[in-house]
Amino acid sequence: MFITPCFEPAWSAGGVVTSTKNLCIELARQGSKITIYTTNFDGNKGCTDVDLKRLISKDGINIMYFKNSILNRKAFYSSDLIEQLEISISEFDIVNISACWQLTGYIASRVCKKNSIPYIITPHSSLMADSLRLVGNKLVKIFFYYTFLKNSIKNATKIHYLSEGEKIESDKIKKWDSFVISNGTTSCFSYKDPKRKIEIENFKSNYKLLNDELILLYLGRIHPKKNLDITVKTLALLIKKKLKVKLLIVGNIEDSEYATRVKILIKKFNLNSNIIWLEGVPHHNVYFYYNLADILILNSSTEGVSMSVIEALSERLPILGSYGLANFREIIAYRAGIICELDPPSIAKKLEEYILNRELLQELSVNSIKLFKDLYEIKNVAKKTIIMYQQIKKNYL
Repeated sequence: MFITPCFEPAWSAGGVVTSTKNLCIELARQGSKITIYTTNFDGNKGCTDVDLKRLISKDGINIMYFKNSILNRKAFYSSDLIEQLEISISEFDIVNISACWQLTGYIASRVCKKNSIPYIITPHSSLMADSLRLVGNKLVKIFFYYTFLKNSIKNATKIHYLSEGEKIESDKIKKWDSFVISNGTTSCFSYKDPKRKIEIENFKSNYKLLNDELILLYLGRIHPKKNLDITVKTLALLIKKKLKVKLLIVGNIEDSEYATRVKILIKKFNLNSNIIWLEGVPHHNVYFYYNLADILILNSSTEGVSMSVIEALSERLPILGSYGLANFREIIAYRAGIICELDPPSIAKKLEEYILNRELLQELSVNSIKLFKDLYEIKNVAKKTIIMYQQIKKNYL
């Protein structure tokens, strides 16, 4: 059983939806019976158009959506979900809770404990020291942590971190009994599709992109923690040096005030002709942009194991990221990208080297697919997860 704040088609909610779906489908393929309880929150400000309180079978997994009960939709509380969980909890061997910062997760953990069902909490980077400090209202988080979350974690069978970096950063707050298994995905290998080359040529023609221009891709939510303003300032420095580079921004606006500030910055540096900004791109189309780009850029202040990073690696796209990425150590170890401080001149200097020498970029590309196959291929991720769950169940009895 997986309890998650929201699920497909709530792609605007970010990587939690994608990573949970990928894992659950592969667990089912490998013989596990999977049920997901979730809310109808759409990841933005509304609700998804889904049937409520009805078990739906899709892609080999069972899904039941429940009404999000609180006006502040991001609180992700559903009284209907909790009521159904209390009725059905005995049907499950183990429960995975992703909604650790919501009342639903807290009450679900109490239901599990009361019924002697082992449960795992997957915080998706939200227990990292920088996440606690930089994301959301710090005072509200402190109150919720000491009033609710701390007990949920204390009573959990284990905490599931997605990288060693996430564990290291989370342990700075408090060390809990935990294990590390990453997110994963299945490579589409869409870069091998002969039709893709034609699609890319058409896109470049429509947007007047030159073949010798380096294309930087930002793919994700428009949110202050992603530091898109730093990326824009970096681009301005590169353009000032007359280097051939364009920035492609693909993502939904989560923070409209921040998006406005970024657009003002773009206008200030006169970069409108150097940036393509696309909103509302369906999730199944994102692989086209991985194939189009030369580097994925993610200058986050703090970030878990981003699904956009994993998907990019699966398509041989190198990463330019910050030390805020929970898996920056793995990217460095495999030489699958460039890791920089959050400083535009430093980032621009590093990028210039690769703009002027595309062979170096090709080396990163080759290493990217190796990193993906070793750590993030979903078949291997699911196998490790099944082994861990079996051990937890055995030790719990």
